[in-house]
This record gives sequence, C-alpha cells and structure tokens, in this order.
Amino acid sequence: LAKLGYEFKPGPSGGRSDLVLRKTSDSQKGFEFQGQAHYDQVGEAVTAYVQSQLIGLCNLLPLPLPPTPCDANSVVYASSNFQDSASPLLLLICGSAPGGDAGIWGRSLCINSTLEE
Repeated sequence: LAKLGYEFKPGPSGGRSDLVLRKTSDSQKGFEFQGQAHYDQVGEAVTAYVQSQLIGLCNLLPLPLPPTPCDANSVVYASSNFQDSASPLLLLICGSAPGGDAGIWGRSLCINSTLEE
C-alpha cells in the first residue's frame, strides 16, 4: 500500500478494525481513481493488508486447501484450536476474486469506505 501512496488510518469509531484508506501525502484524502490498472493494484494491496490482519489482529492461521500442492488451491483461515474444538464449525465462503477474497466482502467498500463496513 505504501508503495502506491496509501495507508490505513483509524476510522470514525476508533475501533481496532475500523480503518479508512488514506493517501500518505495527505491523511484527509482517500482513494483517487487513476484508471482500472491502478485500482486493481490498490485492490490487491488492500486484500493483502486485510489478510495480514486476519493473522495479526484476529489470530487466525492460514491453511492451504487442499493441504498438498496441486493446480487448484486456496487458503482458508482458522482459529488455532479448530481441530481440538467440539464446538460447531462456522464456514464463511467468499465470492470470487478479485474483490471477494478471504476477509473481504467487497474491495470497493474497503477502498472507498471503511474496513469495518
């Protein structure tokens, strides 16, 4: 994100996950559309940031799916004790990429609004 001139700053509620995308050169300015290629680059950087927060903020573990390398693969995020738990399992299935990656219901919300939304 920083290479593209953006960073996440605390949002209106001040909550740990309430962050807004701002320009590094002017923290009052948000995303500025500079063409589809730029939007896609920012979207990929936002996705990477959100997925790092799943690990750091939410304490989830990225697990490859399937567990062995193959042509079709993905990553799922699980709590560290999911295999030992007798509790029900909650499975959230995201939309298709781009824009529906793990941790993101819509890239445009993350880019133009807040991560909390």
